[in-house]
Amino acid sequence: SSGINAEYGRSGKNAPLRALQSQCAYVCGKITGETQTIGSYNFFEVGSHVQAMRIGSNNVFESKCKLGRKLTVGDGCVVSVFCSLEKEDHLDDTTVVYGPNNQRRKQQDKPMAQTQQLEFLAKVLPNFHNLKKSNVSPSPEPKG
Repeated sequence: SSGINAEYGRSGKNAPLRALQSQCAYVCGKITGETQTIGSYNFFEVGSHVQAMRIGSNNVFESKCKLGRKLTVGDGCVVSVFCSLEKEDHLDDTTVVYGPNNQRRKQQDKPMAQTQQLEFLAKVLPNFHNLKKSNVSPSPEPKG
């Protein structure tokens, strides 16, 4: 699947989200001016809508899931397709949210980090990156 893989995470109002992106996932913490904290090795699938202000590490947010800004997420969680969590709440470590009623269960093992996918993308993406030259000539600098 494709999405954003937050390799290094982000912390701060204007900190960049260092990620590999294909298409679009909505990750936003600038609504209230609060600091959004995102841990390492999280995977945001295309179409996920994540406003949670505190996100741990090694989480997976599947396509079309929606997380409100009053939610906090621990480490190693999975939020499945079409799940919606918009009330003030906390997902404990290794929680899986699934199904039409947002059922929850605990994983037996912690999920593997997304390092294999990162390594694969680091090898493959340069092969498909095409630079296009602009047809516009640079304007000459004015003489002063």
